[in-house]
Amino acid sequence: MFSLAILVGSLAYFILLLGTFGWLKIALVKGVSLVWLMVFGVWLWQRRGKFDSLVRLFFEDKVTKISGLLLLVAIVINLIGALGPEINFDSLWYHLTLPKVYLMRERVEIFPNRPFYHSALPRFTEMLFVPALVFGGETGAKSVHFLFGVLTAGLIINYGRRWLGKKGAILAALIFYTDLSVLWLSQSAYVDLGRTFFETLAFFWLLSWWQNQENRGLVRIGVALGIATGTKLFAWGTVGVVSLMVLVLSKRRRWVDALTVIFSAVILGGVWLILAYKVTGNPIYPLFNPVLVETRQIQWPSLTQFVPDFMRLSNRPLGWDSAMSPLYLVMLPVSVYVVFKKRTVLVIGLYCLLTYGVWFLIPRIGGSRFMVPYLPAWALVSTSFLMLVGKSVKNMKLTMVGFIFLVAIGNLMIRGYLNLKYLSVILGQQDKREFLANNVDLSYVFVDVDGWFERNVTASDNVLIIGGHSLYYVNFPFIHESFYQGEPVSAVLTHNVQLPERYKVWQMVYDNPTTKVRLFKPSK
Repeated sequence: MFSLAILVGSLAYFILLLGTFGWLKIALVKGVSLVWLMVFGVWLWQRRGKFDSLVRLFFEDKVTKISGLLLLVAIVINLIGALGPEINFDSLWYHLTLPKVYLMRERVEIFPNRPFYHSALPRFTEMLFVPALVFGGETGAKSVHFLFGVLTAGLIINYGRRWLGKKGAILAALIFYTDLSVLWLSQSAYVDLGRTFFETLAFFWLLSWWQNQENRGLVRIGVALGIATGTKLFAWGTVGVVSLMVLVLSKRRRWVDALTVIFSAVILGGVWLILAYKVTGNPIYPLFNPVLVETRQIQWPSLTQFVPDFMRLSNRPLGWDSAMSPLYLVMLPVSVYVVFKKRTVLVIGLYCLLTYGVWFLIPRIGGSRFMVPYLPAWALVSTSFLMLVGKSVKNMKLTMVGFIFLVAIGNLMIRGYLNLKYLSVILGQQDKREFLANNVDLSYVFVDVDGWFERNVTASDNVLIIGGHSLYYVNFPFIHESFYQGEPVSAVLTHNVQLPERYKVWQMVYDNPTTKVRLFKPSK
């Protein structure tokens, strides 16, 4: 899997390199991507035997067969969502809009003002979205994120069986992949599953290193974590957790081993910090800057909320469709018992506890979504009850397996119902504009609901957009006011805001009261 991490990382960082030098031309992106796809195809072909052996694991007994069937159903449900138009808030705000702007301007830039201050944050997954948008639009980007979820489930099975056995690993993959948060993320163009994949790699390599103490394992851990920090700034917390665990678990040079992980992570993750510092003077911008509202800043909650907050992850009234699985709570008493019986599970449990501490300090705006990168480890701990032996625990084990299946089926029914709306668009029974008009908030998402802009604005126009928030579905050349530098424009579009005084003499040529979008052109 190290070669896969290097493959994916090389594509993202090469796109970043092209964008940094202003060479992000569509033809060049296509050429680079096609070469990468050929190399990736060779990589897949060389490992086809390993994939076959992984699939055969699902045919060993009834539990693995049912688990495999449920995982397959989950993949199909998520794929339906991934193939539909994007309607999720953050995706339309910046995860997709920024790559679109990069392609339009042919360079990767940082826009420190609102609403695109997120452009200063690490954007590893957004770099992968650049070629995805070129080849497949938003469904291409959503499919990239979808694949990260599938790959993470595969990691849990492939590596988890070494410590929990085949059945335990497969059930852990089922718990993870049918979690409502994971199901929701899998049909979006967010970045959290990319981070989850690389942090899960680092976690499993940490367990492997703990057993063999090989130096190359430390470098691999650092590389995976470095890429993860390029996906989400919060992943630096995981770097701290893993480095601390290396310090504790090392049998030789504790500080050297821990610093090896940190240094390897900094080499890759530090790139994004340098880029942010160069433009804003703050390597972790917009954190600790007034441009970021207080609710999105680092939190210092009361320690009395440490346990209640964990319980609320599975019971959030405002996040019922993406709540964390109740299985982690239900299995917790037995998991704690096994943790003190099995040394391997103890190490996994320590990782779970420390990473939850990281989540406890970060903003609550992500809800259970920000907990997802740690769920593979939690899922493994939750299935550790299978390691118990004896007739006295046989019925308990059967009951718990049944409960895992019951929760998985319930979650799949919820996500399946929510994803039904995409079928009408995918099958061509509903117009995409109509679908978007019915499923996004038009007060901040631009949608050409009546096709007027497609008919009347040409590729030679350059429209200045004032106001607006989520611009991915803008279907014409534009400059947003947040990065406007006096370039000549042929029209001014206002979205839910008043026209600035300096353009009052311009003539209004379009007004849509529903979307609150107006277009003005110079008076003749």
